[in-house]
Amino acid sequence: MRRRLATVPDVVQDALLAVVLAAVAIASVVIVAHQHEDPHEHAPALAIVLLLVEHLVLVARRRHPVAIWLVTGIAACVYGMAPYVDPPLPFGALLGVYTVAAYTPRRTALRAAVATAIFITGSLASRWADASLGDWFTAFVTVGSAWLLGAYTVELRDRAAKQARQAAADERLRIARELHDIAAHQVSVIAIQAEAGQALLPDQPARAATVLATIGDAARDALTELRRVLGVLRDVDRDATASPTSAATEPQPGLDDLDDLVARVRDAGVAVDLTVEGSRDVPLPDGVDLSAYRIVQEALTNVLKHAGSARAEVNVRFLPHQLDLEIRDEGCGATRTNGGHGLVGMRERVDLLGGELTAGNRPGGGFAVSARLPR
Repeated sequence: MRRRLATVPDVVQDALLAVVLAAVAIASVVIVAHQHEDPHEHAPALAIVLLLVEHLVLVARRRHPVAIWLVTGIAACVYGMAPYVDPPLPFGALLGVYTVAAYTPRRTALRAAVATAIFITGSLASRWADASLGDWFTAFVTVGSAWLLGAYTVELRDRAAKQARQAAADERLRIARELHDIAAHQVSVIAIQAEAGQALLPDQPARAATVLATIGDAARDALTELRRVLGVLRDVDRDATASPTSAATEPQPGLDDLDDLVARVRDAGVAVDLTVEGSRDVPLPDGVDLSAYRIVQEALTNVLKHAGSARAEVNVRFLPHQLDLEIRDEGCGATRTNGGHGLVGMRERVDLLGGELTAGNRPGGGFAVSARLPR
């Protein structure tokens, strides 16, 4: 129901609201007037006109909040000072107060609140003999509640806007991490293969050609994944019903793509042993699947960067309630384990999923990354 209402233009919603409130106010006044025996309390044409003015102008309340606040307030005041049957509540005037609080700057809304309070005080004071304590209480409580509700609406809108900005910032950060993971791995492969190809070219042109082919594959893979991420950026302002680009809708990598990842690293000169244990009968959540792939990718990228041609092992264990990853190499280890965007990105991915990550030098030499992700 809320989604359907959100598709109705604001002016149509306000028009329906104005008609309903006017009908309720007029009907209640007419019914009470017919039941009343006092000939001085009736519902003449002027009373109907005042009620129509007070409510039908609400159609333009969002476009002209201050003007509508003034018109509804004056119409309600004039009606209140006339010898007419009162409606249950001055709906139009209350909605005008709410609107000026919800759709104008805070300073304007505060000025309108003060002016309304002065207006109510003057109106009730002018008929001091007839106004009871209950009249004063009802007037200030209903009007004050309408204004506070409007102010609260502003707070909710501001909070929603802040959350939207934070969500956009988080998405940009996620894309930045994706770009780092993609580019760092592929560029590392390209750089190492280029060096190998340069060394092989004079004496072993056939092997050099194979190396160049690996460089081409890595470059194409990098371009494909970059297009995918950049496609997401292009689609931010696109209508949700539009057809997205094929690059943007291509599935994100997961553990099913580990064989291709390991093959590329092997082609780059690092011997990698991949071991997968456990059953995959129950599919992993998309976030866990993608994060697990990125953790392995980043760990192998670090092997390429820092461990040279050392051997590496990748162990993936599917357990009933968690996924265990372990990536070890036989290199010289690292001089520090708390720096670098890649390792920070791994930690943040794991923390986001509520998992655990350990990374550090191995006692016998080399480096190890272990991650435990809940399924």
